[in-house]
Formats: sequence, C-alpha cells, structure tokens
Amino acid sequence: QRDSNGRIFLDVNSVCFQAIVDYLNEITISSEDNPPESPSVDDEHKHILQHQLELFGLYTTKMTDSNITKTKNQLRYLHGWLEEDGSDGEFSLL
Repeated sequence: QRDSNGRIFLDVNSVCFQAIVDYLNEITISSEDNPPESPSVDDEHKHILQHQLELFGLYTTKMTDSNITKTKNQLRYLHGWLEEDGSDGEFSLL
C-alpha cells in the first residue's frame, strides 16, 4: 500500500522491522566468511519478529541460507526495490 505521496506503507511492528533492517544492512557490509548474527529482539517480540521474517521471505532455520539474501546481487535488488519511493534504499519508520 502507498500513502498519498507514493511512499510504500508497511503496517509492521517497528521494533522487529528495525531489527530486520539492521540485519540486511549488516549483510551488505559483512564478508561471506563472517556473516552477521540473525536479527534478534527481546522475548516479548520474538513471535512478531518470526512472523515478519516469514512475511518478507527471510525466515529459514539459518538466516544466511535465505533465498533473498544469498548473494550480494540479491541484496542490491532488494535495495533497488526500496529505492522506488525515493528513499535511496534506506528504510524510515513513519
């Protein structure tokens, strides 16, 4: 869904979404030999994080085995999708 300015609107938990954003950013700057830890949140939000990871196609038993984040090319594609709204691939929580 988009707002009146054409920006993409996601109705998700901001704490969990920020953990996912941080994880995706860490993947883009980490080496394949030293991948980042899976995103984590406090116990209260863990079930929400798992749901959001599944929603975005990022949940697997090992996060580094995700179909979306397997290669840097796929990460560039994901960031390109985010650039559609003029955010230069950056997330901002509304």
